[in-house]
Amino acid sequence: MPKHPDFIKIYGRFIKQYGKEKGKNLYYAWLKKKKYDDTKPFPKGKEKKEFMCAVIGIEVKELEGCFHVEGLIATTHIDEVDREEGIDIPDRILRETLDSFALQINTTEDARVMGVHHSEGHPFVPEYFGKADVENNPARVIKLTDGEYGLYVDTKLLKDDPATPGIIKDFQSGELNSFSITYDTEGFMTTDFDWVGDDLVRILLPGTRLAGYTAASNPKNPIAVATAYGFKEFKELVGMEK
Repeated sequence: MPKHPDFIKIYGRFIKQYGKEKGKNLYYAWLKKKKYDDTKPFPKGKEKKEFMCAVIGIEVKELEGCFHVEGLIATTHIDEVDREEGIDIPDRILRETLDSFALQINTTEDARVMGVHHSEGHPFVPEYFGKADVENNPARVIKLTDGEYGLYVDTKLLKDDPATPGIIKDFQSGELNSFSITYDTEGFMTTDFDWVGDDLVRILLPGTRLAGYTAASNPKNPIAVATAYGFKEFKELVGMEK
């Protein structure tokens, strides 16, 4: 029997990411694992709504030596940038997955590194230019005023790296103003799909492995922004607004 249109879209998401042959194999492996019938409509669960928010306000005190950048590296908002890139089914991260990411950052070296434009995810020569300062300010999930959640991280740039002055300049000029995460879904095995209104979204589940995060100019999630930077010893998150 032919695939239902809902699953045709899901199948297309696999093919777009992995190519025809590998995408097909991963799709049917995922289908078997989840025990879905792709000849029927994708099941509707509890209806969810999409929210947007803006992040404002940080108190900064300066301290010579280490340059910090802080902000939300991921949120539970839908990644609308996926649609702009021609992906019919955008990603959404669960609150529980953000909790898992925070734990990974706080306990695993590979998860807490920050690259620039996904240099930390390079398949052959990964590069990173900062690390989450988990000893002084552990990664944590915070609730936003619109009811969604964000993963807050305080990143300390590598003090003696020759690239650091240029990265500082890019943050100060606004060339770098946001964050994006690098993750491994094991070929969609740590994902599922769900409905947001009439739209299908891909859900990243807590089993997803975080492989670091990146400073970016055009974030995958437009809410994942850098909220402050500077040479500092203390910071306080003072507010959110819609």
